[in-house]
Amino acid sequence: MNKKAGIAAFMIFVLLVSSWFVLVGGDSNQSTDETSNNMNQEQFVNETDTETSDTEEQETSPQNSVETPDYYPEGLYGGGRINSEQLIANHRSVVSGNTIKVSVVSSSEGAERNIQYQEGTGDSYYKSVSSSGTFEAYNDGEYTYKSRQDGTYDLQEQSEIGTKHPKLGLLSSAIQSTTTENISEKMEGSSRVITVERELVEGLSLSNANSIGYSDISSLNVELEIKESGLIRSADISIEGFASGSDTEEDYMYNIENVGGVSANKPNWLNEARSGSVTISTEYSNTNGWIKLSRKGLGELPRGTRIEITDSSANTTAVTLPEKVGEQDVYLYKKKTGWKVNVGSTPSISSVEVGDSFIVEGYYRGQQVFSKIAS
Repeated sequence: MNKKAGIAAFMIFVLLVSSWFVLVGGDSNQSTDETSNNMNQEQFVNETDTETSDTEEQETSPQNSVETPDYYPEGLYGGGRINSEQLIANHRSVVSGNTIKVSVVSSSEGAERNIQYQEGTGDSYYKSVSSSGTFEAYNDGEYTYKSRQDGTYDLQEQSEIGTKHPKLGLLSSAIQSTTTENISEKMEGSSRVITVERELVEGLSLSNANSIGYSDISSLNVELEIKESGLIRSADISIEGFASGSDTEEDYMYNIENVGGVSANKPNWLNEARSGSVTISTEYSNTNGWIKLSRKGLGELPRGTRIEITDSSANTTAVTLPEKVGEQDVYLYKKKTGWKVNVGSTPSISSVEVGDSFIVEGYYRGQQVFSKIAS
């Protein structure tokens, strides 16, 4: 019994030692694996923190963290950050109500175009010179007179020239597509001028490129000179990219030459244009059956002017002015024998149903004088 008991005790002792060894060995390996996993996890966390830090650093880069000086105009912020819409709107508000002189020089593939815009007190002047010729327009606050390449003139009833402040839309799009690389200041007398140099934003979106007129842009540089008042005194824009099916390079130089004290240039052809230009307003009376033409502008409708009336069925009839027309109204009306014309006197009611709408066109010596719809 004692021998058997001793053997049993020895076997139990061996089992206990083996179990302890296995347990100790298992803990050691598990601890090593956990340490390895913890190191990997810590390394991953550190990489994540580094990326987050980079992102935060980029978002709060010196450009974005610089405080905005008190003298910066609306739309311009510390570090050269720009809200282009606000900056352009502020620029417009500065020049609004002031006389102003603007020049724009644009060049593309060696071809140059020069634009002048002058806004005086109650009038304005626009001139474009390029390889295709010279175009001029003058507005006197009521009418816009435009010179044609063939030596004739066009008269439009509008209160201002439609090309006011040329290229500001392009400038706004160019600012949106760039980021500030450098900003500096200088004093000119008592006035401070802020110069902002901007370069193409990496990964420019297609919509941004399209807003500038390109399908793809490889290089875009904008340099602005902005006064404390918010006036964009000058802007230089250089673009390289793909437009209209080919590689294109363009440069634009926008300059405000003067604000205040500007008189709009009156072109030497203005008097001739005024005396030779006329615009017509139409009034159609379905009840009375006549079309009334009222002359506007300084020109006269010459005797012999051919007036063509086209109805909704594309039937055209012509009448001829029996005398020159200045301030008088012209009435076109229809009798059984056809269309008639009265100058200065209201005709009797037409005895013939004439329709609902007409195209009325005037021609003199082969040149169209006016074209109107009467309805």
